[in-house]
Amino acid sequence: MERLIDWETELGRVDSIKIFLKNHPKSAVLKKLTTEMDALIAKGDNAAKTEIKELLKKAETRRKEIEYKEGLERLKKIKAGIKSGSSVPFSTNISIDDLRALKGDKLPPTLGHLDTAIEKYKKGHYYGSATKKHDAEIEATMRELFQKHDLGMHIEDDLLEKVFNSHFKNTFETGSSGGYSGPSLNADGSIKQSHLRLSAAHKLFDLGSTEKANQLNISQYEKYGNLLDHDKLREATTHNRATQYGNVAVRFKKDKVTCTWTAGDSLSERYQPSLVTDPKAVSYDDMYESKLPVKGTQTNDMTKFRSDNISSYLELQFHGDVTVDCVESLTFPYDLTEKAKSKYLGFAQKWKSIGTEVFYIKNGKLEKL
Repeated sequence: MERLIDWETELGRVDSIKIFLKNHPKSAVLKKLTTEMDALIAKGDNAAKTEIKELLKKAETRRKEIEYKEGLERLKKIKAGIKSGSSVPFSTNISIDDLRALKGDKLPPTLGHLDTAIEKYKKGHYYGSATKKHDAEIEATMRELFQKHDLGMHIEDDLLEKVFNSHFKNTFETGSSGGYSGPSLNADGSIKQSHLRLSAAHKLFDLGSTEKANQLNISQYEKYGNLLDHDKLREATTHNRATQYGNVAVRFKKDKVTCTWTAGDSLSERYQPSLVTDPKAVSYDDMYESKLPVKGTQTNDMTKFRSDNISSYLELQFHGDVTVDCVESLTFPYDLTEKAKSKYLGFAQKWKSIGTEVFYIKNGKLEKL
C-alpha cells in the first residue's frame, strides 16, 4: 500500500510539472524531461519508477529556476510601474512564491507559511459555499480594488511625532491598540499567551504554537491598517469604522510595503489573509453572502464598496518593517492652519520636510500643506 501511495505521489508531481509546462511552453528542458517521464510511466516497472524520481528532481529544480527568474522580472515591473511617492496601480501580481524567491531569508517570518494557512482554511468550515462558487469573480474584483486604492492606516495625531522618531509599531510593541487591548508581555519579555492577537496571528499565518519558545520577536509580528479610498476628500468625509484606531489617514508607497488583507477584522479569525498582490477568495467568508463582490461590482468608489460589500472596513496586515520612508502622505481631517491645531501643524511640517505629502480638510475642501 505504501509503495502504491508513493507512486501516486510521484505521478502527482509529474502532473504538477505538466501544468507548469502548459503555462511555460518555451521551456525545452521541461519538454524533454516530461517526454522522458511519460515514457517511463508507460513502462511502469520498478526501474522506471526509480528513474522518474531522478528526472523529477531535475524538472523541479528547473521549475524553481524559471520561477525565480520570473519573480525578478515581476519585481522590475512593479518598480517601473510605481513612481516614488505616488499611489498608482500594481503593474503585475506577486505571489507568495515570488516573494520567497525575491526576498530569500529577508521574507517576513509571518509570511513563511501563508500558502499552507490558505490551504488549511479552504478545508475548514469557515470557507463557505457561496465564496467557493464565486471565487474567481471575487479575486478579479479584489485585484481591481487594490490596483485603484491606497494601502493605509489610521493613527492618532498625537502619535505622529513618536512614529516620526522611530517606526510604525504593532500592538505587542505598544501594549495597546484601538481594537483589542489586553495584557501584552510577561516579565521575561515574551507575549502573554492569553493575548487574543497572538493566538490570531499564529492561526492566521500558520505559525504554530503560541508558547514562548515558538514566538517571534515582538517586532516581527504584523501591523494593522485598512484600504483607503484613493480619493482623499471622499475618504476623509465619509464614515469609516477604522477611524476608531486614529484620526489621521496614513497612505503608504505601494512599492515599500508588503500586505495581506481580510474583508473585516481578522481578530475574529473568520477570514484567511492573502496577499493584496495575489488576492484570494478565502479572505472573504459567507457571513455576508449577499455582499460578496461578484462580477460587475463597482470598484472606483472605495467608500461605496465598503458600504455595499463589507460589514465594517477592509483590514490590511503589514508584514516586515514599516518605517517613515514607506509613507506617501498624511491626511488630517481638520484645518491644520487653525491656531488651536498649531501643535499638529508642527508635526505635519516635520513629515513634509522628509518628502511626505501632507493634506488637510478646510471648509469641506482638500488642501495641501
